[in-house]
Amino acid sequence: MNVRAPVDGSPTASSLPERWPGLLDAAAGWRSDPELAPIAARLFAGRDPETVATAAAEAVVARRLRERGCALRTEIPTPAGRSCDFEVRRDGCVFYLHVKRLRPRWEFTPLLVPDAVRVLERIERPLVVALRWRERLQLPEMRRLLAEAASFIEAAQLGEEMLLRDEAGEELGSCRILAASEGPTVSLVIGLPREFGDALHRVQRLLRKAFAQFMPGAVNVVAIVGESDERRTVETALLGSPAERWDLLPRRGERIALGRADDGFWHGGRFAESHAVAWCRVNAEGELAESSTWFRQIGAPSPPLRGLLSELFGR
Repeated sequence: MNVRAPVDGSPTASSLPERWPGLLDAAAGWRSDPELAPIAARLFAGRDPETVATAAAEAVVARRLRERGCALRTEIPTPAGRSCDFEVRRDGCVFYLHVKRLRPRWEFTPLLVPDAVRVLERIERPLVVALRWRERLQLPEMRRLLAEAASFIEAAQLGEEMLLRDEAGEELGSCRILAASEGPTVSLVIGLPREFGDALHRVQRLLRKAFAQFMPGAVNVVAIVGESDERRTVETALLGSPAERWDLLPRRGERIALGRADDGFWHGGRFAESHAVAWCRVNAEGELAESSTWFRQIGAPSPPLRGLLSELFGR
């Protein structure tokens, strides 16, 4: 039996609101709301597709916050002449929220996945491995890719990638070691986009842009919002690429210490005023279907605020 890999059917920005009638119904009631009316205006009357898409991302988050009993103020000016998207208050906690939309810059190609690919998941190494290949790859080429990938996985280190090319030098496929997994064998990810590395840089650019809008002396939270499952991308951009560390002791029963490289947004005390970041995935109904929150180890928000953020955006 064959199965199809997931397809990223992300629409153009201008079509986003029309697919989310529930969100539009909620936003329609904001037209007389002194705080949320600007978001509704941009959502309904905006002509620029990116403006509409950004307003939709802010509306999705505002809807979640209002449903959870938060009081909101929008577009709060900062001393630097910029503005925060939201001031959020609940149960005596206050924080400033900066919503950034992660635009899709690729589409996953619908691949027909042969059962033979699953043989890689029997390899006894606790790794998350991404495998991708050219559309309409012939059976002999697929067999070659799987054989090369199996040998590569047996010996490769975190972050390494194998490219397979044909006699003309054209790429047939690739295999990349993404991260350590919790299970005893390989966990396979199908259809990793070519722009994976670029996605990390895009997330970090959004984080830097949000940082420039922080309210001084306050708790600032960044929410990265998108329609694809970018949890691992956001985590990697924030904490650093998974890497083998020779300056740390391995966990009991393991030979290699796993950690993070120095390319993370938070690495080495950088951007020290940034203490919490959330990732949010919007589903086809325009609701927050999944979310996660990361807290910095040093300087994390107070326990009550940390609990509130975990309730709003997940752990």
